[in-house]
Amino acid sequence: MPSDERGTAPAQTRYAKNGRVRLAYQVIGEAAVDLLLIPGLVSHLGLLWEEPAHARFCRRLAEFSRLIMFDKRGTGLSGRRHGIGSIEERLDDVRAVIDAAGSAQPVLFGFSEGGKTALLFAAEHAARVRALALYGAFAVSPTQAWPPAQIEARFAVMERAWGVPMLPPSVAPSMAADQGFRRRWARFEARSAGAATAGALLRLDHHLDVRPILPSIEVPTLILHRSGDRRIAVDFSRELAAAMPQAKYVELPGEDHLFYLGDSERVIDEVRRFIAALRPNPA
Repeated sequence: MPSDERGTAPAQTRYAKNGRVRLAYQVIGEAAVDLLLIPGLVSHLGLLWEEPAHARFCRRLAEFSRLIMFDKRGTGLSGRRHGIGSIEERLDDVRAVIDAAGSAQPVLFGFSEGGKTALLFAAEHAARVRALALYGAFAVSPTQAWPPAQIEARFAVMERAWGVPMLPPSVAPSMAADQGFRRRWARFEARSAGAATAGALLRLDHHLDVRPILPSIEVPTLILHRSGDRRIAVDFSRELAAAMPQAKYVELPGEDHLFYLGDSERVIDEVRRFIAALRPNPA
């Protein structure tokens, strides 16, 4: 399918199956290295291409990789009937997408909450992972710092605000005053997942702590974080890097949590250089 700067999708949506769950995925690019993008809390493979900056970011990644993207179960174009699943089922979903895309050993690129999934998959399936690239990631949710008596009330507030243009000031300060972006973001939230699903995902992330596995991950790892990130504080990635023996940490300027905003070209360049420096796969 043709692509253009307005964001027309250049890839056909296909479906992998894990049991009864259908997992939507797309593949673009023809480079030798496979790069699997593990999204943050929610994603939508259709709406992605309607956000110009996001579409451009993905096309740029596909210039030096065979980029594989997917929507997690319960979100986007993937099956929703069976909910969000357990973390074990979600890891098996990643394997199902990798297999369906015909990838032997991709680099996993985990964004935000998706960083935990990438880390867990690398720990449990090291032979299937060539390397890790993490952006805006964390090992334990910032919500763990909330007073215990306020946790459920705060999650309830987040559910009520889901799908209305309130979040960009924290995830996208550079675009917070852009009313068009705020409307597109609200639409993205509302169509990527229902409020109850978003709440379930937030609660799953709240209870998932991957710090114990970090020293055991031995694949090459690139950790990127913007110093002024208003959604996930930079200390979270600094702590990740300190706990991982094979990690290279690069701190970038900027405040946007979304990787495709701000100086996104710097993020792309760091990932490109990291992939170029990887040792070739053994024959």
